[in-house]
Amino acid sequence: MKLIGLVVSVFILIGCKNPKSQIPKPKMYFRIDLPQLHHYKSLETSCPYTFEYPIYAGIDSTSLSKTATNCWKDVVITPANARIHLTYKSVNNNLDTYIEDVHTMAYKHDVKADNIEPLFIENADAKVYGLFYNISGNAASPYQFFLTDSNQHFIRGAVYINARSNRDSLSPLIEFVNKDLQHLIQTFHWKK
Repeated sequence: MKLIGLVVSVFILIGCKNPKSQIPKPKMYFRIDLPQLHHYKSLETSCPYTFEYPIYAGIDSTSLSKTATNCWKDVVITPANARIHLTYKSVNNNLDTYIEDVHTMAYKHDVKADNIEPLFIENADAKVYGLFYNISGNAASPYQFFLTDSNQHFIRGAVYINARSNRDSLSPLIEFVNKDLQHLIQTFHWKK
């Protein structure tokens, strides 16, 4: 009996030797190595607009719908797994409709957003005017905007990051893309 008790005691002590190995590890987020410097190049197309975009990004027109014009573009920011979707339209006495569509699209994120902050864009020298929506929280698109010259051209933009919407884990990517987006907007101008 003493021998059986001793053997059982040894097995219990061996089984309890490393209790930490039995505890599941918490979920972690992957590490993302983003470029430290932001360098840019100009967009060269036949579209009536131009802007500077990051050298580590590409321009994609192939993934867009069949109803898209050849001036609808996606700026694909590969290091951040993100896209800046740009939709161009000609203005023909319908600017109010286009602006209302952008407003509606931005506020569709109100369900998941903590806050939606509209900011005015004005570059009188380049005749570029618009509105920028900073959407905070776990919304699908952290930034939406439109740019227009008020009488001929209109472009709508939206940022999409190809990951599950979690503002805490995506904040480095969102901040990274925001720098490139702000540069795109600042260098945007209409061709003559």
